[in-house]
Amino acid sequence: MNEPRVAVVTGGAQGIGKAVGQALAAAGFSVALTDIQHDRVEATAQELSADTGARVRGYAADVTDLVAVEASVGRINDELGRVDVLVNNAGIITSNYVPAEDVSEEDFDLMMATHVKGAFLYSKSVIPYMKRQKYGRIVMVSSVVGALGFTRRIGYSTAKTAVLGLTRSLAVETGRWNITVNCISPGYILTQPIADRVAAGDLDEESLLARVPLARWGRPEDIAGVIGALATPAFDYVTGTEIPVDGGYRIQGDYLRPDPES
Repeated sequence: MNEPRVAVVTGGAQGIGKAVGQALAAAGFSVALTDIQHDRVEATAQELSADTGARVRGYAADVTDLVAVEASVGRINDELGRVDVLVNNAGIITSNYVPAEDVSEEDFDLMMATHVKGAFLYSKSVIPYMKRQKYGRIVMVSSVVGALGFTRRIGYSTAKTAVLGLTRSLAVETGRWNITVNCISPGYILTQPIADRVAAGDLDEESLLARVPLARWGRPEDIAGVIGALATPAFDYVTGTEIPVDGGYRIQGDYLRPDPES
């Protein structure tokens, strides 16, 4: 095909979504960033377009609203010509770190709606376009919290675990149309919410990084690089899998980094 492939990145206004959009634009994709923050996603799209020379456009959409999601996907297809890649990145981190019995129904519902329902609605909306062209790449974003048990994060952890199930089910269902569905699970990535928690003393940086064999924070660019690779032909025969991008957090059984002199 002569026209660039088109990638949709939800939650694209900032952080990991912005880094993913930049990586895909630099790789030659036309990129549609969607976000609930209308002005911010427009500004980000203009910035990335200027930086990369690619077509990057911003679209306002609430991932929990099917009408808004379908409208954004329809506009993207009409304006950019097709939909080849979907990155379900939109998410929120709870600020309500309390025991399960104290979690509000509203907070739990918000976690499930944003992470699980949002990823489902965008996938549901792009799949008919991908089926028609017999090509599609969907990448989910889960979390290390979805694979391990974490205290006082019941809503976030449950939602991120559900994303893994969504990945596998969609991969089985859509594979015959040459649509792959994979998932990445970031560890501790130094986005603004995490930086704010460190600055406020809610996270002990030294203790946390002692659990990471690579001994550093992850960067949004670390996530963007893996997602960008999943959108290339190198991964055409990979579907339904999860890739941890966590600096080795999940393999460090005793959660203590060895002494470098040992």
